[in-house]
Amino acid sequence: MVPMGAYDLENVEGDIVVRFSKQDETFLGIGDSTPLIAHLGVVVYADDGGIVCWAWNHRDAARVSLSPTTERAIFFADSSSLESESRADSAITLLSEALAGAGATQLKRFVLNQTSPAFMF
Repeated sequence: MVPMGAYDLENVEGDIVVRFSKQDETFLGIGDSTPLIAHLGVVVYADDGGIVCWAWNHRDAARVSLSPTTERAIFFADSSSLESESRADSAITLLSEALAGAGATQLKRFVLNQTSPAFMF
């Protein structure tokens, strides 16, 4: 079991960063009708428009979710330890193979960690 997320790059505003949530910051999760209020200090993925994923890969925001019209997407698999890093890598490999079988093209693949904290397209 690997926490994973995917975002439609046409709906992402600026760069995606990993940071701590701000006091009373909100986002609308996939399938929700009421915005969720993030507690202060929760690890989130965010862009210039706000939170795109809350509590590592626990809840994704509706505004960046994939849809039938998505043409460019980014996929994340989280790992909290060296032991689980290989599971995250295996999950991304399986996903890449399935997407390639459906006609998708992988443009880049990268790992972010303490020694490599950023990636630029």
